[in-house]
Amino acid sequence: MSLSITFWGTRGTIPVPGARTTRYGGNTSCVAVRDNTGRCLVLDAGTGIRGLGAELRKAAPSRVDVLLSHVHWDHIQGMPFFPLLYADGSDIRIHGPTPAGVSLQSVLERQMDPAVFPVPPLPARRGSRSKRSPQAPPWKFPASWSNPAGSPIPAELSASRSRRQAVDRRWPT
Repeated sequence: MSLSITFWGTRGTIPVPGARTTRYGGNTSCVAVRDNTGRCLVLDAGTGIRGLGAELRKAAPSRVDVLLSHVHWDHIQGMPFFPLLYADGSDIRIHGPTPAGVSLQSVLERQMDPAVFPVPPLPARRGSRSKRSPQAPPWKFPASWSNPAGSPIPAELSASRSRRQAVDRRWPT
């Protein structure tokens, strides 16, 4: 199986578009991994997911799995602008850890509360959360699926070869 990896966003905290960020981009975290069958895995839903969504509308993938490493704002702020969420017939599955006592759907809906956002919340059928590794063949996720104190979960994707993505790496000072 061949994989195509595209970085749609690499920034942290806030998007910073402009001439000074053209080399690496100004969008927050979003990486698309596609296989040769048309399946798509999205790692994080930062502001880069908007551009990815525009491209995916043309490609019409059979299914899109979104794996959130964690639910800090810079990793979910693009979700309300992902056009496939609103497209009839799209199969979008959202996987991710959340702080104890809060559902993933609740976290995503909070950012779209009518008091602060003009578009209705995401459809309930499109979210999932599990303490176990999500099942999204052909992608394989870590066996350990926990999120202590909001720590990011690294993703290791296995196909014929493995690729690793770890986000929000904090270097010792």
